[in-house]
Amino acid sequence: MKKVNLNKLKYKFNRINSDPLLEILLVLIFAVTTNTVIYLNLVLHSILAISAIAALFFIFADYSNGLVLMVFLIPLDSASVIIPGLTLTKVIGIVTVISFLISNIKHGIKLPDISLTAFLLYAAASIAWSIDIKESFNRITNLANYYVMVIMIINSVNPITSINSIASINSISTNKNLIKYMNAYLCGSIVVSCLGIYNFITSGGSQRVAAFYGENMNFYGLTIGIAIILSLYLFKNYVNSGNKILKGIYLAACLVLILGQLVSLSRTAWVATCISSFVFFTSSKFNIKRVIISIITLVVIVSVPLLILKRIVPVSTDLFLNRFTTIFTLSDNAAGRLDIWKVAFNIFKDYLFFGVGISNFPAAFTYGYIMNSSAPLDVGLNSDPHNLYISISVELGITGMLIFLFTIYNIFRNIFSLKENGYKEFCMVLMLFLLVAGLTSTILYKKYFWYVLSLVYAIINQINESEKAKGKY
Repeated sequence: MKKVNLNKLKYKFNRINSDPLLEILLVLIFAVTTNTVIYLNLVLHSILAISAIAALFFIFADYSNGLVLMVFLIPLDSASVIIPGLTLTKVIGIVTVISFLISNIKHGIKLPDISLTAFLLYAAASIAWSIDIKESFNRITNLANYYVMVIMIINSVNPITSINSIASINSISTNKNLIKYMNAYLCGSIVVSCLGIYNFITSGGSQRVAAFYGENMNFYGLTIGIAIILSLYLFKNYVNSGNKILKGIYLAACLVLILGQLVSLSRTAWVATCISSFVFFTSSKFNIKRVIISIITLVVIVSVPLLILKRIVPVSTDLFLNRFTTIFTLSDNAAGRLDIWKVAFNIFKDYLFFGVGISNFPAAFTYGYIMNSSAPLDVGLNSDPHNLYISISVELGITGMLIFLFTIYNIFRNIFSLKENGYKEFCMVLMLFLLVAGLTSTILYKKYFWYVLSLVYAIINQINESEKAKGKY
């Protein structure tokens, strides 16, 4: 019987963990398998469950592998339900948390900024005075799970202690776990983009679509928007690396993602992505020439996917232009949002300091809607606030809003204190995307919101800890 060379196996396993191209290919295999299963309408849940069981060994060997799978499934959240109340992400998450605790319990666990923890604790306390206690409890449970994900990602991105690595801290090769999480999210987003494009083609190009039936088109578009920023960042970082394959992969990914976001016809996603991308292109050296070049670049990278789409399906350009022009005219009353916000303002005045309780805006809106005779009849009951800031203000009052704003202030203060410009721009653009998207969407309860926070916190922590290590040499 041939003896297994364990050192050779370990070398191959470590190579997979360290080579970004291999990581992309492996996750893409999982992505293509998932995509094919969805198209063929086979037993998706069973195959994904088997895949999760097969991944247990890799998760226990290194909990960052579990985080990679969890991040990959964030865009695919609507398709990862195994049974009601249990998703594949939760199953992988439980195993990942166990592996994380085994690996870190003796060494100590780093937490994110204390203000974020305070915000969640205050949100949990609001259960005591919430209108619908069950809804608040369920929401806090979900937020706690997202918070644990943030903690695990922060702790998996270790500070760079090698003097050679410190000298090139912004080098893409010195941040392998970060790159794994970015690649995983990119691959998941490519899957949903392809599904969205397919749905748009099969609909004859006559309506806005998402990847899955019943999925909110705005949230689908925002999910892809984050991936577009990641693809631009990774492409930029590999421009001077000489790796033409990776540059081509990230450029192609960006075009597919833009096309997937276009068919969502989500004005929120379009605006957030365009503003963030513009800042990404201009932030390093702001001048008129760079602004003009950035505008032309944005027009080109949006036009190319649109032209490709027109070649595939006979879609009218008016479908996109009409949607785009309403961003400035608000001819549809911001899709009813302005009417919702009028009612929300009255609720806010009644629950000024402490709010109606976390995730209780819909219940409070129904009461406020009935009491407000001037509200239009077509707004409906149990409405979503469609605004991050209004949602927090109504649900947690002035107190909760101040804690949230202080959390955002602390994040930006830490970003601007970073000495590494490349990461400073990247973190700033990611946060800007969330803040702009929050103007017309309630993104606090979405996994991608917490995924972005985890990346930003991890980068801040890594650079700060690395700077401390640098001082020892």
